Amino acid sequence: MAPTPLVLLQRVLEEQNPLKLLSIIFLSILFLVILCGTWSKKRSLPPAPPKFPFIGNLHQLGDLLHHSFRDLSQKYGPIMVLHLGHAPVLVISSAEMARVILKNHDSVFTNRPALTAGQIIFYKCQDVGYAPYGEYWKQVRKICVTDLLGIKRVQSFKFIREEETDFLIKEITKSCSLGSSVNLSEMLLALSNNILCRCTFGKKPENADGINTFGKLSREAMQLIGAFSIGDFFPYLRWMDILTGLIGRMKRTSQQLDVLFDGIIDEHLMKRDIHNSQDHKQDFVDLLLRVQEENKLNIGISRDNIKAIMMDMFVAGTDTNATTTEWAIAELLKSPNTMKRAQAEVRRIVGKKSKVQEEDIQQMDYFKCVIKETLRLHPPAPLLVPRICHDYSNRGIYYPC
Repeated sequence: MAPTPLVLLQRVLEEQNPLKLLSIIFLSILFLVILCGTWSKKRSLPPAPPKFPFIGNLHQLGDLLHHSFRDLSQKYGPIMVLHLGHAPVLVISSAEMARVILKNHDSVFTNRPALTAGQIIFYKCQDVGYAPYGEYWKQVRKICVTDLLGIKRVQSFKFIREEETDFLIKEITKSCSLGSSVNLSEMLLALSNNILCRCTFGKKPENADGINTFGKLSREAMQLIGAFSIGDFFPYLRWMDILTGLIGRMKRTSQQLDVLFDGIIDEHLMKRDIHNSQDHKQDFVDLLLRVQEENKLNIGISRDNIKAIMMDMFVAGTDTNATTTEWAIAELLKSPNTMKRAQAEVRRIVGKKSKVQEEDIQQMDYFKCVIKETLRLHPPAPLLVPRICHDYSNRGIYYPC
């Protein structure tokens, strides 16, 4: 009977022949490599464009990632794998596949990577967007959706939106009567910032300097969140983010916002001590402080947790609204016929009233189409927050993660 491989290996070890031992090790490794390669070929993998060593497919991405993904999807299909540095990335450009992944296979794609922006700007990923999946994320998301973005809460802020919009119109009218120019970008940013601050923090900045500070910091934070971080794609080159100044800019912006948030929290705590809860109309910060104090959710909300959630509301709501409004105005100016139709609809529905009410917008079908088309052409956040997953198969296709 022929000796088994284990017996042969034992004989080689007894002979103490290094050449034979190295030969066996080399052949074993070669066998494993061939075996793994054969197994990989048998698996049905998503299409992937050719990649370079070390950088993968980074050279195929431009400044506008969603445009690059669209161009690649037209060649390689709605689902493909890109290698961005050391990380394989599954890119979904199909509504059907996105629905399958986000609903039917959500458990596979629940967590989010701890990116540099999440670590620095969002207090070590303690916000809703970057927090890892778990009880904390579930409860905090529930608080945000129910108590800040719920229908009743949004309707209760109607007077704030109307007051700030009226103020903007008066400022524009005043500038027109004086024959002076206006910077509409800054005014829209201030409008969005004032509405968000009053709804979330209970007040708006009291002077122009405060408005500019809030608006400037929100825009800087949005730009830094979308900035290219070498360390996110090459962890062993994370030190290069320090040399490029990215880490320094993130820390400076985060520290400036941290000071503002600390002041807002301290002011709310002081007001709560002076006034009774019945006399003081509560905003979102009051709600978070109450959840922290009562600890009914058993998730242990800290001060940094509160500031991370405030950062979410502040950064995600200020710049995005202002940018969308700015793009809508720009597109209407480029298309005079579209503007005339939108103006005619507004005049027809508003009639002899002095100003547009929110209830009137529900009847403006053409105007709502203008907004939807603006969001289609210029989405403020065209890419979802990246997710991390584990390997899985679906419809006979193997997805490596």
